[in-house]
Amino acid sequence: MDHIYSFINLPEIASKSSKNQLTQKLDLNNASVDQLKKVPMIGAALAARIVNYRSSLGGFVSKNQLEEVYGLSDIALRNVKSSTFINSGFIPM
Repeated sequence: MDHIYSFINLPEIASKSSKNQLTQKLDLNNASVDQLKKVPMIGAALAARIVNYRSSLGGFVSKNQLEEVYGLSDIALRNVKSSTFINSGFIPM
């Protein structure tokens, strides 16, 4: 039976968790909803709230402004803060 295994060629299957993980920090003022959804504890609704709030502000100048986004738990807030950056030369619109 072992000799049959050399004829079996199955494709690599990417796990769901690796597909939904960040590989580098996100620019908080340019991140899309889909990119923000890769942050642990951030689903579609919270990601959309972050993007909508960012739009109403004209952009984030401080990560502390994320505390004003409705529904972000302490853990989710910590995850977003640690997974993002704000460009030092950013000027809100």
